[in-house]
Amino acid sequence: RNYLADLTIALGGDNIPKHYLIVFQNPSELRATGGFWGSYMLLEVNKGKIVSMDIRNIYDLDGQLPDIINPPKQLLRITPRWGTRDANWFFDFTTSAKKGKELFEQSLLIAEKNIKVDAILAVNTVFVEELLKQTGSIPMPEYDIDITHENFVKEIQYAVEYGSDRSNFGDPKRILKVFIPRFLDKLSMMEDKKAIVTVIKSMFNNKDMQIAIFNPALAHIAEITHTLGYDGHIVETSALEDYLAFINSNVAGGKSDYVMTQKIDAKIIIRDDGVVDHNLIVTRDHNGEKESFPLWRSANKDYIRVYVPMGAEFVRTKGAAWVNYPSKNKKAKNDPLLASIEASSKIVDGASGVEEYLAEGKKVFGGWFNTSLGQRHQFSLYYKTKFLASYEYPAEGAIYRFIFQKQSGVNS
Repeated sequence: RNYLADLTIALGGDNIPKHYLIVFQNPSELRATGGFWGSYMLLEVNKGKIVSMDIRNIYDLDGQLPDIINPPKQLLRITPRWGTRDANWFFDFTTSAKKGKELFEQSLLIAEKNIKVDAILAVNTVFVEELLKQTGSIPMPEYDIDITHENFVKEIQYAVEYGSDRSNFGDPKRILKVFIPRFLDKLSMMEDKKAIVTVIKSMFNNKDMQIAIFNPALAHIAEITHTLGYDGHIVETSALEDYLAFINSNVAGGKSDYVMTQKIDAKIIIRDDGVVDHNLIVTRDHNGEKESFPLWRSANKDYIRVYVPMGAEFVRTKGAAWVNYPSKNKKAKNDPLLASIEASSKIVDGASGVEEYLAEGKKVFGGWFNTSLGQRHQFSLYYKTKFLASYEYPAEGAIYRFIFQKQSGVNS
């Protein structure tokens, strides 16, 4: 069965217009769901056709949020209030998308039009790069460049940060408004539509595209996307299953994840008594010394989270750095989910400030991990779990299952 076709047809709309929010994730600045939400496109679709398309800088939204909401404490280093740009703090994409939908619809830019989002689609930059391999280059004479799959990230990022659109038009993301319609036109003219479908499938399977559906009329499609993992949900595990996810979040580290590489080693030993020892070593290399773009040369400031089974027990850690957080605004609103997560937090390593807390159905070990330009840095974590069913020791023939869940957008 072609589930992708079902998804496309269902999202195409009927006689009732639907609104889809597409957020562009930039893995050069990693966040939990794959990258920073710097730009978005709001589509209105009806009867299978695009009625309207609005491409904007996400800061346009956040500048018109009526309420001040305290952000996750880790983000207090860069902002005193939570905005749509930082909504994807949670590893579970649907959880992040719900927060994104909430903040998006609260912005006066959207609320005044009474727009309700039916679904959110997150797209990583690699998706555009892969499609550019199919379309060929996109001429951009206004910028004296042709956009290709090889230079897409560099040229767009440079134009946004250092181009003249900011001073001439007051819109640093204008290059995207010029590029995207031309890109979509060229896609529509492609004869080999199967190539596009192949890229889309690959992107969903690798979490370079994720979708969260909110419209109850599309519940059957939401169930399919959940089954296929297209909604980026955290995998639920039983007492006989082990789990690991290593999550990076760039906070005030420029766009340095573009030049970072990461290696994860997990040595796991199952003892006779059912105790499972985990020795996790993560190595990150900052390869930006040959780059001229300042934001790629920035020190990589990474808030790391290790998602493990609820019953995991911390033993020791090494390589994390202590960070003091500013105080939250006592007059601001607090998010209930965030408050419950932070209320469960406790410091487990006094030297580095590594903490543990409960979030999204898992236990999480979190701390700061910084890597300077041209340097290699290692983080290690030793913890243990129990591998038991209803017996004191593992039953004869019991099957140990280990699940590693990949973070979107990471070169790992």
